[in-house]
Amino acid sequence: SHGQALAWALNGNAMVHHFRGEPQAAQQSAEEALTLSTTQQFALWAAYSPAILGWALIAQGNKEQGLVQTQVGLASLRATGTGLWQSQFMTLLASAYGETGQIQEGLRVIDEALADSERNGERSYEAELYRLKGTLILQSQASLGQVRTGQNKSQNIDPRPLTPDSQAEAEAEAWFHKAITIARGQEAKSWELCTETRLERIWKNQGK
Repeated sequence: SHGQALAWALNGNAMVHHFRGEPQAAQQSAEEALTLSTTQQFALWAAYSPAILGWALIAQGNKEQGLVQTQVGLASLRATGTGLWQSQFMTLLASAYGETGQIQEGLRVIDEALADSERNGERSYEAELYRLKGTLILQSQASLGQVRTGQNKSQNIDPRPLTPDSQAEAEAEAWFHKAITIARGQEAKSWELCTETRLERIWKNQGK
């Protein structure tokens, strides 16, 4: 129907803005799609919109609200019984957990998504999942370093810069290499470039 086609187009616009890093435009399209889909009871499209809306809110600083929207999107998608977009939504959810400091939850979602990809063969987001896994491992180590620094300050100990955790960097680097290999095999240039940028930061840290 015309209504479903419009909902599809609005969600498509929101996703394009997401890939281009344009949160305000993504939010506008996602909200319009959500309103239309909810009014017309298009369950599948009504599930799609909140996940992109969640990313847009997080990108604009509304992290807790964005996380809730992303959780709603994945739950609504699963309620429809479809197998579509599972890895995409779980990637967005894992990223949202990372943005709100819930790193272990993010890693749990990634492992679940990778297991699903292995089981059902949906691999379009596989490279991005591995990139995000490496990123969250580094983020976890950085958070731990901040806690240690705070403890040093409270104990009146000279808070000199902490030595980076080489084990965390090595683990993250391994996941980044895996992501790049997958992206190249899929000719997914965007995923490849995103991961290479992260890998470059590790090497710069190491003086390479």
